[in-house]
Amino acid sequence: MATQFIVFLKYFITFVISWLTLWRFTANMNLPHCLSHVVEYAPIYAVLALGVWAASSVICGVFTFNDCNQAKLELVGEIGEARKHLKQRKVI
Repeated sequence: MATQFIVFLKYFITFVISWLTLWRFTANMNLPHCLSHVVEYAPIYAVLALGVWAASSVICGVFTFNDCNQAKLELVGEIGEARKHLKQRKVI
């Protein structure tokens, strides 16, 4: 079973080899400046895209987080029990 690191390395190495191949061959070709610019700065664009994806997934997770009213009531009850035990022991 592959770990997350192995999966990451698979995609990372594939991207790096593809980028180096494109970069090497586009240096010898007479491409428009905009295309050569995209190829040259592809790793930076990839890191920026990863950052945007990470931020958007965190924001989406925060907005879609479900409230658990039953768990809230259980937690309030446990806090009350803990306070009661601490008062019996004269800690608070």
